[in-house]
Amino acid sequence: MPPGVALPPAHVLGGGTAGWADGLLLAEVAVAAGVAIAVRRPSVRRWAAACAALGVVAALALGAAFPGPPRSPGYQLLLAVPSGPTLTSPVALRLCAWYPSGLPAAVPGGNEVLSVSVDGVERLTVTASTAAVDVPGGTHTLGVEVLTGGHVVYSPRARVQRTVDVEGTGPLARPAACPSQPPTPTPRPSP
Repeated sequence: MPPGVALPPAHVLGGGTAGWADGLLLAEVAVAAGVAIAVRRPSVRRWAAACAALGVVAALALGAAFPGPPRSPGYQLLLAVPSGPTLTSPVALRLCAWYPSGLPAAVPGGNEVLSVSVDGVERLTVTASTAAVDVPGGTHTLGVEVLTGGHVVYSPRARVQRTVDVEGTGPLARPAACPSQPPTPTPRPSP
C-alpha cells in the first residue's frame, strides 16, 4: 500500500449525549431547584437542593465524557481533477481548500485525514491533499470529506463532491493544480 494511504476505517458521526438525556437532566435540575425554593420545610429543601446539585454534576460529567462533534474549520472546498471531457481510471484528484478569509488552507492539516468516496461509498482514507482512486467506467460522483485525525466528522461537515465521466483505464494523470482564489459560490435557487 502506498505511503499515506490507509484502508477505510469506520468514522464517528458527531458525538455528544442524546438530546433526550440533556433535556431530562435540565428538567430534573429545574424541578429540584424550584422545589428547593418553593417548599418551606427544611428537610425537603435540603433534599431538593441536593438533587439539583447532583443534576448539575451529572450534566457536567456527561458533557465531559461525551463532548459534541468538533466544530468545522469552515473551509471552502474544491475537488480538482485533470481537465478534459472524460477521465480514465485511476482518477487523480486534489482537494483544494481556503479559509473563510480567502487564504489557502493546507488540508488535511496535521491532525486531519481525508475520506475519499465514489458514489457515496468510501474507497480510501489519505493523509495528503492528493489521491488516486479506481473508478469504473461511466458517470460517477467523487467525494472527499475532511475528518479529524481520530476519524470524527466535523459539524457542520467539511465535504465536497464532483461528478466525473470515466472511460476505461489508462495511465495515472497528474492531479490538477488548485486555483489561486476560491471559486465564487453559486447561489442556490429559492424554493
